[in-house]
This record gives sequence, C-alpha cells and structure tokens, in this order.
Amino acid sequence: MKNKIRILFFYLLCNGVMRCILQIINQPSMKKYVLIVSLAVFFCACSASKKTALNSSETTTTGIASAADGFSYKTAIIIKAKNETTGIAKEYEWLKANYPGYSLIKQSLKENSKKMYDVMQIKTVDGTEKEIYFDINSFFGKF
Repeated sequence: MKNKIRILFFYLLCNGVMRCILQIINQPSMKKYVLIVSLAVFFCACSASKKTALNSSETTTTGIASAADGFSYKTAIIIKAKNETTGIAKEYEWLKANYPGYSLIKQSLKENSKKMYDVMQIKTVDGTEKEIYFDINSFFGKF
C-alpha cells in the first residue's frame, strides 16, 4: 500500500511540475529563459560523474554498503541516502553494476523486523530470476 502511495505522490508531483512548465513555456517572453535554463540543467546532468557500487563491507562514496549478496533480509544491500529519489536511484545503480542487462520483473516494499526493504525481482541476461533485497531505512519516507 505504501508503495502505491509513493508512486501516486511522484506521479502527481511530476504532473504538477509539467503543467507549470507548459504554462511558462506558452508565454512568449519566457521561452528564451526556459530554453537557457533547460540547456544548463541538461549539460550539468550530463557532466556529473557516475560512480558504481563496490563490493566491500563498508559504505562506499555512493552510499551503498554491499557486504552481502542481497538474496535475503539478513544479507540485504544497505542503501544510504538523504531522500527517496536518491535512494531509489542508488538501488538501480547497484543492480546495473552487478547485473548488467537485467530486466525488472517486479518491485515491492516489504517490512521485516520493523525495518523496511525494497525487494526487486529481476531477470538476468541469462534468464535466471532473482530477488534482491535492499535495506532502505536510511531514506524511506524522506522526500
């Protein structure tokens, strides 16, 4: 249920932002400024360096601790992030680094021993299905 609420929140947020942008763009005097800001954001985003997760027992500079394989609650991948947007992005970053070419079957939010976990059911390139557990307590519910 919380996962559905989270998805609905992001949908409504994005929908509202897009409406505001469309209203601004439709004003002739603002088109030039919107274009300049959009290009600046685009180039800043493209130039940002990407770091991949490392397999170590410590939290890396990416905020991902992966002393384990993530195949259970006990061996869950610990994600350190300040908010849900960053945390979820780090989950996908970890999956991409450790299972290149994977496809997501299902993502679910689960609770175990009063801790929250994102469980990603994926299919690897060779067709193997796996469940990967992410400990999301550092950022869960933080927008």
